[in-house]
Amino acid sequence: MRFLVIHPKMSIFGGGERVCLHMVKALAEAGHDVTLLCEPFDMNEMNRILGNGHFLDKVQCLSFSDRHAGYLPSPQPRIPLFKTYQLALSAFVHELKLRGALRNFDIILSTQDVVYAPPVGLPIAQYVYYPQNFFHLSAPQHTRVPLTVSRLYYKPVLALQARKVRYFRWLMAVSRFTAQKIREQWKREAQVVYPPVQQLGDSQQKICKVVYVARFVPEKRHDVFFQIARSLPDYHFVAIGGLASEFRGFLRNLVHSKPTNVELLVNAPVERVRHELADSLVYLHCMENEHFGISIVEAMSAGCVPIIHKSGGALEAVGECGFAWETLDEAVKMIQLVFRDDRLATQKRASAVARSQQFGANKFEEQVKNLAERWEKEL
Repeated sequence: MRFLVIHPKMSIFGGGERVCLHMVKALAEAGHDVTLLCEPFDMNEMNRILGNGHFLDKVQCLSFSDRHAGYLPSPQPRIPLFKTYQLALSAFVHELKLRGALRNFDIILSTQDVVYAPPVGLPIAQYVYYPQNFFHLSAPQHTRVPLTVSRLYYKPVLALQARKVRYFRWLMAVSRFTAQKIREQWKREAQVVYPPVQQLGDSQQKICKVVYVARFVPEKRHDVFFQIARSLPDYHFVAIGGLASEFRGFLRNLVHSKPTNVELLVNAPVERVRHELADSLVYLHCMENEHFGISIVEAMSAGCVPIIHKSGGALEAVGECGFAWETLDEAVKMIQLVFRDDRLATQKRASAVARSQQFGANKFEEQVKNLAERWEKEL
C-alpha cells in the first residue's frame, strides 16, 4: 500500500517525532510505499538529539516548502497570540493544495495534531495523544488566562477538530487514559498503541541525583521541579529537554528562577541524555495528566526509580514499580526515601527495568505492521 505520513513540525525532536519515525520504519519494513510529509528539518540535528534519522533512508520525504510538490511553506505562526488559528488556517490551505496529490496514496497516517489531517476522501488513520491537547484547557490552574476566556478562544478550533474527527477511519491512542478521553469527548473508540521506547540498560552505577527529561514548555511544569529541588538543596537535579524557537522567552524565565542545585541541559545530544539517565537514581516527572510519558519509561529502562504525578497515562507506564505523588511534600519524601533506603531502591530499579521492556520499539513496530495489514483488508 501507499502511505502518506503527515507530521508537519518534525523539528521539535521529541517523543512525537520518535513515534513518527518508528511508524515510518515499520511500514517500510512491511513492504509498503511510504512518503513522509513534514517541514524542512536538520537531519544531523535529529540524529544528534534522537539518533533515529536513519529510519528515513528508505522512504521519500516531501517538504512543505517543495514547490514542485504543490505544497505551501511549513506552518509557522507569525503572531504568537493567535498561533492556534494560524496553524489551523495554514492546515486548511494545505488541504486544498493536497487534494490533487493525494490521489497517489491509499491511506493517510497523521501522527501529529488532528488539525493537520486533511479530510479529502481518503482513509485516514490518526494517532492521538489527547483529544483536546491545549494547555490552557487541560491545565488552566497553571496559566494566567481565565478558563472562561480560554474556552471562548478555543471554541471554534474545537469545532473544527470535531468536524475532522468524523472523517477519520481509524483512531489510535497513546494510552488507555487517552482512549478514555477520546470516548468521552469524541464518542469514538480508539486502538491503544503504546509508543516506542528505547531500552537503555541499567548501568548499576547510580548516584543520588534526580533527573527530568521533558520539552521546555509550560505544561511540563519545570517550575514544580524547581520547587522540589529547593526543598532538597543537598541533592543535584538535572532538567533535560528540547527547545522550540517560540519558547525561548519561557526558557529565559526558567533560567532566572532556577535554584543553584539545578542544572539545565537544552537540546542535549542523545549520548548526554543517556549518560544522565545512567547516573541518576531518581527520575522525577512533574507534568499533570501526562498522556503516556516516553521519557519516563526510557528512564526506567536505565534503572531510574520513577516518581511521577498521580494522574494521566503515566500511571499506566509506571504501574507498581515507582511512586506517585499529589503534593510537593509527598514528592520530596519519596525522593528522600529512595535515596536513604538502598534495599528499596534496588527492588524498585529492578522492577522498573523489567516493566520498561513491555514498551519496546520492536513491540510498537510489530503492532503498527499488524494494524496496516488489518487496514488493507478493510479498504
